[in-house]
Amino acid sequence: MKVVGLITEYNPFHNGHGYHLEQAKLKTGADFVVVVMSGNFLQRGEPAIIDKFSRAEMALACGADLVLEIPAYFACASAEYFALGAVSLLNSLGIVDAICFGSECGDIQVLNEIAEVLITEPAQYKSTLKTLLAEGISFPAAREGALLSYLREMHMKERDGNISKWEEVLDSPNNILGIEYLKALKKINSSMVPVTIDRITSGYHDQSLHAGISSATAIRRVIQEVQAGAGCSYRDPDADPLKDQVPDAVYTILKRESAQSFPVKSADFSQLLHYRLLSAANPEELAEFFDVTDELAKRMWNLRFSYQGLEAFVSLLKTRQFTETRIRRALMHILLGIKGDAVLKSVRSDNAACYIRVLGFRKKASVLLSEIKKKSDLPILTKMAVAHTLLEGTRACNTAKMMLDCDIYCAQVYHSAVTNLYQDRRYNEITRQILVLP
Repeated sequence: MKVVGLITEYNPFHNGHGYHLEQAKLKTGADFVVVVMSGNFLQRGEPAIIDKFSRAEMALACGADLVLEIPAYFACASAEYFALGAVSLLNSLGIVDAICFGSECGDIQVLNEIAEVLITEPAQYKSTLKTLLAEGISFPAAREGALLSYLREMHMKERDGNISKWEEVLDSPNNILGIEYLKALKKINSSMVPVTIDRITSGYHDQSLHAGISSATAIRRVIQEVQAGAGCSYRDPDADPLKDQVPDAVYTILKRESAQSFPVKSADFSQLLHYRLLSAANPEELAEFFDVTDELAKRMWNLRFSYQGLEAFVSLLKTRQFTETRIRRALMHILLGIKGDAVLKSVRSDNAACYIRVLGFRKKASVLLSEIKKKSDLPILTKMAVAHTLLEGTRACNTAKMMLDCDIYCAQVYHSAVTNLYQDRRYNEITRQILVLP
């Protein structure tokens, strides 16, 4: 039995994801696909456009065999922590042979070389990074500059000083995530084999639909237009531009949930976030949350009475030092009560995973759960009502309970917005049953 693992958000699942899933099985010769997926809040500091169980259903309907949830501590974090949490979770299962991810580069050797620099942090790289950060440059830009400087020096003779290839690699979001996956594999000394597939879809941030495969960004834009009445309706599939962008099973789910539980957007949490900001007694209290530096906390504190909604506040806070994505993540951590010391405590172990939260599986894949139970030392959580009991006496028990409580709280916060939007009161994270598809 050969198993390939995928790290995903599926926000929402589209044709490009279907291609990646098929190619992952083909390139690795896998019999089964295990997906680890973000919950209701995502890595770029935004809520998922549709809830995690609907997205898990999409994945299972389109070829995945088992879908597990990446804990919110990692799912909402920077690329480094996101990758460590996801890779650690796949590794902890004891059954995954290969991990497959998409990249614009498509060259595992190039990505591995960059990952090695970031793992070993040579003196020249560290010195340049420190200098650039001191100049007030954001961390992502400073890290890229330090890497390019180091790579230019190391490969001057071989590449005649031409670093355009490296610039292209470091300028692409899926490459960056791929590098972080490779770093995580090295850090935990995993035997899972990394495999990358060329990204054939349009650009990550492309706002326009293209024939067959488009970016998730473009698809979300069209979905929001439909909600606003500026686009077509799911009642007229023949005229719907989304119909050809997602597999039929996904379109059916989107149609079913439209104006029932989705779409959800960042602005839907504006009032909740404002309440959290106003509840802080001082800037130091805000600085306790993950990704909120002392400087950013003071800026939030000073501007809190100028708050006119989440989106406007992000623009107000943005500076040369703090990127929009960094600010979104910081605000999301405040909204969700995710504090820095808690996250750091959860990653100090060589293996950050503390439990295996099942969202759904296909019946034929029940053998996977049996094998995981034999080979993993982590508890498998399928019923939230007894989850805390299962965590008793396990490795990092207190940290595991803290992480699980956060996952549950995040789900309830998400669905409070859904209830407000669509008067959908069907949801309770504790009693929600996992998905089992034929």
